[in-house]
Amino acid sequence: MEKRLTVLLAALMAGGVSGCVVVPTPDRSYASPCQTMSTRMTLMPINVASSTGSYDSSTGMGSLLLFPATALVSGALVGANNLYNMGEERISCKA
Repeated sequence: MEKRLTVLLAALMAGGVSGCVVVPTPDRSYASPCQTMSTRMTLMPINVASSTGSYDSSTGMGSLLLFPATALVSGALVGANNLYNMGEERISCKA
């Protein structure tokens, strides 16, 4: 049983290295009207296969699962960060 779990985890990790991921990045184009500590963020897809030297980046089960999973997690982080940033701007600009 443990050997099957190890093989499954290794296959998932190998599949994950061969696809695209979505990561949060700071939005450099947005200029805040007030002096705030936080910055707005956007989502940026990154092709992990190009950094590992792989040529096959869009096929396989890893890319079908990895891209939506990272988009969901990163999207939640970016949404929470941008909501915090909007609240900070409203409070800072009022004063």
